[in-house]
Amino acid sequence: MSFFESVGNNIVEILEEKNMTQKQLADDIGISKQVMTKIVKGQKAINALEIKKIAEVLNVTVDRLVAEKEAEVKEPVLMFMGSVNDNNKEQFKFLNSVIGEIIRMEEALDEC
Repeated sequence: MSFFESVGNNIVEILEEKNMTQKQLADDIGISKQVMTKIVKGQKAINALEIKKIAEVLNVTVDRLVAEKEAEVKEPVLMFMGSVNDNNKEQFKFLNSVIGEIIRMEEALDEC
Protein backbone atom coordinates (compact mmCIF):
# COMPACT_ATOMS: atom_id res chain seq x y z
CA MET A 1 0.00 0.00 0.00
CA SER A 2 1.38 3.40 -0.96
CA PHE A 3 1.76 6.34 1.41
CA PHE A 4 -1.13 8.17 -0.27
CA GLU A 5 -3.41 5.11 -0.07
CA SER A 6 -2.59 4.86 3.62
CA VAL A 7 -3.45 8.53 4.18
CA GLY A 8 -6.69 8.04 2.22
CA ASN A 9 -7.64 5.04 4.34
CA ASN A 10 -6.94 7.01 7.51
CA ILE A 11 -9.13 9.88 6.28
CA VAL A 12 -12.00 7.48 5.56
CA GLU A 13 -11.61 5.90 9.00
CA ILE A 14 -11.68 9.30 10.75
CA LEU A 15 -14.65 10.47 8.69
CA GLU A 16 -16.57 7.38 9.78
CA GLU A 17 -15.66 8.01 13.43
CA LYS A 18 -16.86 11.60 13.17
CA ASN A 19 -19.96 10.75 11.09
CA MET A 20 -18.75 13.12 8.37
CA THR A 21 -18.98 12.71 4.63
CA GLN A 22 -16.22 13.17 2.10
CA LYS A 23 -18.31 15.99 0.61
CA GLN A 24 -18.37 17.82 3.96
CA LEU A 25 -14.60 17.50 4.31
CA ALA A 26 -14.08 18.60 0.70
CA ASP A 27 -16.25 21.68 1.29
CA ASP A 28 -14.45 22.50 4.54
CA ILE A 29 -11.01 22.43 2.93
CA GLY A 30 -12.12 24.09 -0.30
CA ILE A 31 -11.79 21.33 -2.87
CA SER A 32 -14.24 19.46 -5.09
CA LYS A 33 -15.80 16.13 -4.17
CA GLN A 34 -13.99 14.59 -7.15
CA VAL A 35 -10.59 15.68 -5.83
CA MET A 36 -11.50 14.37 -2.36
CA THR A 37 -12.44 11.02 -3.91
CA LYS A 38 -8.99 10.83 -5.54
CA ILE A 39 -7.33 11.70 -2.21
CA VAL A 40 -9.13 8.97 -0.25
CA LYS A 41 -8.38 6.43 -2.98
CA GLY A 42 -4.70 7.36 -2.88
CA GLN A 43 -4.83 8.50 -6.50
CA LYS A 44 -3.79 12.11 -5.81
CA ALA A 45 -0.50 13.08 -4.27
CA ILE A 46 -1.10 15.52 -1.45
CA ASN A 47 1.52 17.73 0.12
CA ALA A 48 2.28 18.51 3.75
CA LEU A 49 0.19 21.69 3.75
CA GLU A 50 -2.86 19.82 2.46
CA ILE A 51 -2.38 17.09 5.04
CA LYS A 52 -2.09 19.74 7.77
CA LYS A 53 -5.30 21.43 6.59
CA ILE A 54 -7.18 18.12 6.55
CA ALA A 55 -5.89 17.29 10.04
CA GLU A 56 -7.06 20.67 11.33
CA VAL A 57 -10.54 20.30 9.85
CA LEU A 58 -10.85 16.76 11.21
CA ASN A 59 -9.38 17.87 14.56
CA VAL A 60 -6.73 15.13 14.56
CA THR A 61 -2.94 15.15 14.53
CA VAL A 62 -0.97 14.97 11.31
CA ASP A 63 0.60 11.82 12.76
CA ARG A 64 -2.84 10.20 12.85
CA LEU A 65 -3.37 10.98 9.18
CA VAL A 66 0.00 9.69 8.01
CA ALA A 67 0.21 6.63 10.29
CA GLU A 68 0.79 3.49 8.27
CA LYS A 69 -1.02 0.42 9.50
CA GLU A 70 0.19 -3.06 8.84
CA ALA A 71 -1.66 -4.53 5.90
CA GLU A 72 -4.25 -6.99 7.05
CA VAL A 73 -4.14 -10.06 4.87
CA LYS A 74 -7.44 -11.81 4.62
CA GLU A 75 -7.59 -15.30 3.25
CA PRO A 76 -10.62 -15.91 1.06
CA VAL A 77 -12.94 -18.63 2.24
CA LEU A 78 -13.55 -21.41 -0.22
CA MET A 79 -16.72 -23.37 0.43
CA PHE A 80 -17.58 -26.66 -1.20
CA MET A 81 -19.07 -30.04 -0.44
CA GLY A 82 -16.98 -33.16 -0.14
CA SER A 83 -13.68 -34.16 1.36
CA VAL A 84 -10.32 -32.58 0.68
CA ASN A 85 -7.15 -34.57 0.38
CA ASP A 86 -3.62 -33.16 0.63
CA ASN A 87 -3.26 -32.84 -3.15
CA ASN A 88 -6.52 -30.83 -3.35
CA LYS A 89 -5.34 -28.55 -0.51
CA GLU A 90 -2.20 -27.69 -2.48
CA GLN A 91 -4.26 -27.04 -5.59
CA PHE A 92 -6.58 -24.74 -3.61
CA LYS A 93 -3.58 -22.86 -2.19
CA PHE A 94 -2.21 -22.41 -5.72
CA LEU A 95 -5.60 -21.26 -7.02
CA ASN A 96 -5.87 -18.82 -4.11
CA SER A 97 -2.46 -17.32 -4.93
CA VAL A 98 -3.43 -16.95 -8.62
CA ILE A 99 -6.68 -15.21 -7.69
CA GLY A 100 -4.73 -12.89 -5.37
CA GLU A 101 -2.35 -11.96 -8.20
CA ILE A 102 -5.26 -11.26 -10.55
CA ILE A 103 -6.87 -8.98 -7.95
CA ARG A 104 -3.57 -7.09 -7.42
CA MET A 105 -3.17 -6.65 -11.20
CA GLU A 106 -6.73 -5.31 -11.51
CA GLU A 107 -6.09 -2.86 -8.65
CA ALA A 108 -2.88 -1.71 -10.30
CA LEU A 109 -4.70 -1.17 -13.61
CA ASP A 110 -7.44 0.80 -11.82
CA GLU A 111 -4.76 3.17 -10.48
CA CYS A 112 -3.60 4.05 -14.00
